[in-house]
Amino acid sequence: MAPDSNGFIRIPPAIEFQAEFLPVITSVSERLISLLGKRLHSLYLYGSVAQGQAQKGVSDLDVCMVLTHSVSASERHQLADIAQDIASHYSTVCKIDFDIGELAEVLDSENRHSWGYWLKHHCRCIYGEDLTHRFEPFKPSKAIAVAVNGDFAVVLGKYIDRLTLQTDRNEQKKI
Repeated sequence: MAPDSNGFIRIPPAIEFQAEFLPVITSVSERLISLLGKRLHSLYLYGSVAQGQAQKGVSDLDVCMVLTHSVSASERHQLADIAQDIASHYSTVCKIDFDIGELAEVLDSENRHSWGYWLKHHCRCIYGEDLTHRFEPFKPSKAIAVAVNGDFAVVLGKYIDRLTLQTDRNEQKKI
């Protein structure tokens, strides 16, 4: 993301979602609203679908949820089931990923360079209060790089472990 003429990171333009992805976006939204109710503060898309650059059957659907309260272990399993069920019914996406944050964490000034930057410059609100309006545009900084990528080695290690344990080639591709 190149900075604009004032040195700020560009904010992605609000473009229409590709028509072939609208049914899966609607299905995900409806299922999450049904499961989480009023605890679902807001819902965002990011990645290729949010940018209008998704490829049918190749791209995944990246969903960010902001909740008023955390989800239980049982609800985490339900969310995984929802992601798998919807992806199996819509060939337009190869999988669905959920990222979850709690409202207090997202709005905490300590997380401005992580959550604030992420929502402002990468996410498009599709349900609830659009928190992107609460954050000013950001300029490139080391603080953002560390906040967003600081756990890179840990996350990469977890993916390597998952790939090592998985023997099914299709599941490896999903990982």
